[in-house]
Amino acid sequence: HEPFNLVELGPGEGIKSYLLAEQFVKKQLSFTYIPIDIAGNHLNLLVKKFNSSLPTLNITPLNFDFTDSMAWLN
Repeated sequence: HEPFNLVELGPGEGIKSYLLAEQFVKKQLSFTYIPIDIAGNHLNLLVKKFNSSLPTLNITPLNFDFTDSMAWLN
């Protein structure tokens, strides 16, 4: 499988993305989880949660509003 990005706009607590990421990690897929949110404090909590449960997961959090993040994704 080719490496890919799992991008989530406004992840909240990351419940849905965690379920996906957990399965992808178990299957040893090469991917980066990219949560995008305007609230930096939410992103920090999310990263801590994911790092403690899925320490091998590559996470690149982006603290942008959706307009700015769309330009970055292109």
